[in-house]
Amino acid sequence: MFKMDDKDKASRFQGFLGAVERVGNKLPHPFLLFVVLSFVVIAVSYFTQGIQVTVPGEKSTVVKGVNLLSGAALVSAFTDMVKNFINFPPLAVVLVTMIGVGVADESGLFKAALKRAAHGVPPVLITAMIVFVGINASIAGDAGAIITPVLGAVMFSAAGRNPMAGVVAGYASVNAGVSACLLVGSLDVLLAGITEKAAAIFPSAASQPTHPLINWYFLATAVFILTPVGTWITEKLIIPRCQSRTGDVDLTEEAESATLTYQEKQGLKHAGIAAVMFVAAVCLLTVPRSGLLRDPNTRAILPTSPFMSSLVPLLFLFFLTLGLAYGYGSGSIRSSHDIARFMSKGVAGLSGFVVVSFFAAQFIALFQKSNMATILAVKGTEFLKSIHLTGLLLVLVFIAICCFINIFMVSSSAKWIILAPVFVPMFAMLGISPAGTLAAYRIGDSVSNIISPVSPYLPFLLTMLRRYDKESGIGTAISFMLPYSIGFAIAWTIFLVIWTVLGLPLGPGTSMWM
Repeated sequence: MFKMDDKDKASRFQGFLGAVERVGNKLPHPFLLFVVLSFVVIAVSYFTQGIQVTVPGEKSTVVKGVNLLSGAALVSAFTDMVKNFINFPPLAVVLVTMIGVGVADESGLFKAALKRAAHGVPPVLITAMIVFVGINASIAGDAGAIITPVLGAVMFSAAGRNPMAGVVAGYASVNAGVSACLLVGSLDVLLAGITEKAAAIFPSAASQPTHPLINWYFLATAVFILTPVGTWITEKLIIPRCQSRTGDVDLTEEAESATLTYQEKQGLKHAGIAAVMFVAAVCLLTVPRSGLLRDPNTRAILPTSPFMSSLVPLLFLFFLTLGLAYGYGSGSIRSSHDIARFMSKGVAGLSGFVVVSFFAAQFIALFQKSNMATILAVKGTEFLKSIHLTGLLLVLVFIAICCFINIFMVSSSAKWIILAPVFVPMFAMLGISPAGTLAAYRIGDSVSNIISPVSPYLPFLLTMLRRYDKESGIGTAISFMLPYSIGFAIAWTIFLVIWTVLGLPLGPGTSMWM
């Protein structure tokens, strides 16, 4: 793994990794983290009750800190508990979306689509295809994170290359490029819902779009930036390092599972027809000026219209339609009982999210009720202005902060629930839109996943690496992943700067600035 003359460096690096692992392992489960944060907010509110700030806007308002230890506040904390949970924006949108996603996933659509995308590629483009498929595989959730490294191993082996490099390329691309995707997925819906809740704190931010497509243009285009970067890193840095690592592993089983069956081909054919028909139907309802999904008064689509308000139901119907078409075409769906079972599995996979959401909803409600979020946003804005940290420089600093936090806490939603109520309104007062703040967060939230010792996918990566090098450990995994993390972070950040300088929209009706 290291040269003999680099023993000291290797020792220090392993010591650093050990420290990171120890710190990460001491972090509590996200639900407990929000419980602790809730009590912290209640305690701190006693000391902030006398603080008042002026919130700028069309009609400037004075906001005072509220003592959550008062009798009335404590009573409302209990009486509003259920309401806080029910009104937690990400909860409903994610549950609705995942009902449809569950059918698409459990029917086998995602797995078959990934296999189709990675096959029939000329050898010279295999690396690029694995990286491209991996970056977009986040739409398939856990299935994409698992199958892409396996496909990488099989395809590299078939091309006469070390399969270990294929594992590394597949794992790095799917986990470091998780936010970049050509399609809108459940994570986009979830983070948009959290952003909407946080933006409501500041009047000007509340009027900005916070729909699931607020970063779509930027994130979809980023796929074509990260793909060549990941390909170059694999070809120039990873493959040469893997040459000395060989494993006598029989990939027959993986190769067979990575080959499309007749049933899967039929399912994909039906799903393709269904996709075309679905998109055509939506276009008929939106493209004509008389379309039912256009604004009934202005006949516009942006910034507001029934179409923009129906994005979550449309995503639900899209995945449901494709899942049903694939299921009936491939034979994985034989009756309505299968459909109900697949829907249930899609929602069942969110049980952990529902539990965390309950406690997160209470934390956000208490945080907002205390007016601490507003006070921090205003005071933080004043401090940033005093040190002249604004504009793109502030965005770059925020990306770096998110990258660092992500090493210890990889849950996208848990981090954003904590960060959004402070940074979304704070940045809004500095002229950065909620969409711009979220775009910066998505970069930092993605690129350092692969070097986190607390990543839930790390055990899987180690298992795959040890098939070819039995001495592989966390240090091995991190050493392979670090070039991707650094390369993606640099390329993606530069791309955001260029995108912003050119004044391009981040998504429908959104830009970096307010």
